[in-house]
Amino acid sequence: MQITVKRLRLWILSAAGLLVVVLAGFFLYSILRFRREVKDLPRELGANIQQTANGFTYSQSSGGHTLFTIQASKLKQFRNGQALLHKVKIILYGPPGTHRQDTIHGTDFRYNPKTGVAQSEGDVEIDVESPAGEGQSSAANTIHVKTSGLTFDSKSGEASTSRYTEFASPKGSGHAVGASYNSKTGMLVLNSSVVLQTVTQKGAPVQVQAAHLSFLRDQEQAVLLEPVLHSPQQTASAQTATLYFRKDGTADHLTAQGQVHITTPKGAVVDARNAEAMLDAKSQPQIVHLTGGVRFDNQTPQQSLHGTAGNAQLTFASFGDNRLLQHVRLQQAVNITALRIGLPHGGTATRHLQGQIANIAFMPAPGNRKSIAKTVQIDQGARIALRTLSPHQPPQHTVIQGDHLVAQLIHGNALRVLDGTGHTQVASLAKDGALNTTASDTLHVTFAATPPPRRGKTAKSQQGTEIATSQMDQAIASGHVVMHQQPEFSAKPGKHAQPVTAWAQTATYLANNQTVQLRGSPRLQQGSSFELAADAIDYQRATGHATADGHVKATYRRQPGSKQPAATFGNTQEPSHVIAARAELFQSKSQAFFYGTASQPARLWQGGDSVWAPVIELDQKTQQLLAHGSGNAPVVKTYFTAALGSRSQPGVVQARSRTLAYSEKSRIADFAGEVEAIDAMGTLHASSVRMQLAPPSSSAGKSAATQLQRMVASGGVTLTQPGREAVGSRLVYTGSDERFVLTGTPHALPYLTDRAHGRTTGRALIFNNQSDSVEIIGGKGSTVAPARVPR
Repeated sequence: MQITVKRLRLWILSAAGLLVVVLAGFFLYSILRFRREVKDLPRELGANIQQTANGFTYSQSSGGHTLFTIQASKLKQFRNGQALLHKVKIILYGPPGTHRQDTIHGTDFRYNPKTGVAQSEGDVEIDVESPAGEGQSSAANTIHVKTSGLTFDSKSGEASTSRYTEFASPKGSGHAVGASYNSKTGMLVLNSSVVLQTVTQKGAPVQVQAAHLSFLRDQEQAVLLEPVLHSPQQTASAQTATLYFRKDGTADHLTAQGQVHITTPKGAVVDARNAEAMLDAKSQPQIVHLTGGVRFDNQTPQQSLHGTAGNAQLTFASFGDNRLLQHVRLQQAVNITALRIGLPHGGTATRHLQGQIANIAFMPAPGNRKSIAKTVQIDQGARIALRTLSPHQPPQHTVIQGDHLVAQLIHGNALRVLDGTGHTQVASLAKDGALNTTASDTLHVTFAATPPPRRGKTAKSQQGTEIATSQMDQAIASGHVVMHQQPEFSAKPGKHAQPVTAWAQTATYLANNQTVQLRGSPRLQQGSSFELAADAIDYQRATGHATADGHVKATYRRQPGSKQPAATFGNTQEPSHVIAARAELFQSKSQAFFYGTASQPARLWQGGDSVWAPVIELDQKTQQLLAHGSGNAPVVKTYFTAALGSRSQPGVVQARSRTLAYSEKSRIADFAGEVEAIDAMGTLHASSVRMQLAPPSSSAGKSAATQLQRMVASGGVTLTQPGREAVGSRLVYTGSDERFVLTGTPHALPYLTDRAHGRTTGRALIFNNQSDSVEIIGGKGSTVAPARVPR
């Protein structure tokens, strides 16, 4: 943008200066004065004079002021009424007090009073003094015009020549082939091969070429056909250009139509169908419009810039002594792409911007010599894409879009802050190939600080379209946030990770650790197998690690078509649910830790089975569950529905212990630490209890009871039933025969205390669930009936 504006400003100033000062001010003025003073010359000389005079001089005065003086080396009057003056010098004096005089030199002038035509038969030179500026003399601004074959028709008021015409002044020079001026219509025409030359205030040469030039006095405008501007900084062209003047002669505005084309020696190109520039009193641009399809390009060995838009509006303002770009508005299908190659570690960086409307605000750079971009505002389909490719690192690709995006820049080219509203979305490609997207109502993004551009020769080579490789530092999405992570597809069976989706009111992304902080009733879902809700969730994108705090709720489901169950305790058919105060999940290890307190323990349940504990650990890879707490208190509570034998009715078993370890692969549950197991038939106490569950039946319903194949209780075993109590060191239950065998040690044999029969002991006590009897082995008693055992 900076290059375009700078070149356009130079074009406008140069064209205005040449047209106004050289053409309108000088050449037109000289022809006009010549017409007024010379048209009555034959009448003053006398139409009936038929003589030859040498050294002829004639002056005319009014009110004591000389209007003009005509000098000729020879005057010849012909009988047909025509007059011929040889070696003519005409001095035209300015108004009284101006001390200004213009001169016309000609070899021969012929005048025909019948036709009213005066014609120069040789060369004509005109010296015109322009109005003096402040502190200048009129002579310092003399304009010199030279032509030949000049013809003036007093009836039509037109002066013309078909020959080569040139003009020069201290401010510029030029030439053309053929020229005409009509004093009645006020039209000045340079027929062809028009060339205007001048220099800028800093001495840079500028040349304007045109196939044709017309100046309309009454309309106060000049029209150039096929104008081309040449300067050291740029070349500009169009099919036509029109310059409009104010009453005081200064340029008011400039229009260019058809194939407006601007190029620079360094490769910058600007194209538009039409252009219009509004100028101030000093002929400096105020507002410039480019319409009909705008295109700009800039190519250097290390970077390129390409952009298109339907139209553009550029606004300028004064900063110190310089006129600088202040604002640019692009409309209709705006697309800008900046590419930089040769990054410090190799690779490329691409920045792409698009939308229906783009507003770019500029501010003066230090020194007020150029403008640099400050903010970029994009509306209606706003989209910014950032892409970095490196030979040694995975590609980085981020796309930010919304109804309205505002970017704040530093150093004129580096993103620092980006704000978005209305259907905002951020999509980025992770190093592992995963696609991360976040949609929300509003968006606030900050980028890592970028060092200022280098100075010196290296910096000069990077000016203009230099782009910085800004990296995202933090992003905050607010309002109806939906986050989605789509892992890269893997062709290996069982290796394709599940997508992750999250919902929240706000989401904060921290780039340094790739963590997303979800707040405001956040929920997280991994495929169809896992759901998580809490007051606050932190999710680490790269590793899948997540932490949840406050009112944690989690649900595990078996994946469709998967043989691996969800987190279970006995029942593999139904989903598992967990509630806790906080949780920590490790996706890479397929582990989850749920934390509660002694008063409000974490809880896992599945159908009618449940586990309560301060800490519940789940390992999906090993299909293990571990429940425990702190201290020596038996804080783990377990409830599950079990059937003791194939013909037994299911019942709820309640267990208390310090720890619980369950493996779904082996179907073994280990209870340890002051174990207490209770069912409707009795209570079992032991130091530890191991339960072997039967494999799940695929035909069983969701509420089917778990079959207990084997149970071993060890250490201080006590079995209590209504009316009796059995004590031993080891209790073994086998589901195949539905028998409980209670044994002790040689020094402490098991015994049974019954209110009706007293105490009975032996090497083993066998409780038969089918016959409701107790068999005593190696003791004094016989069978005691009926016997009840815990279910």
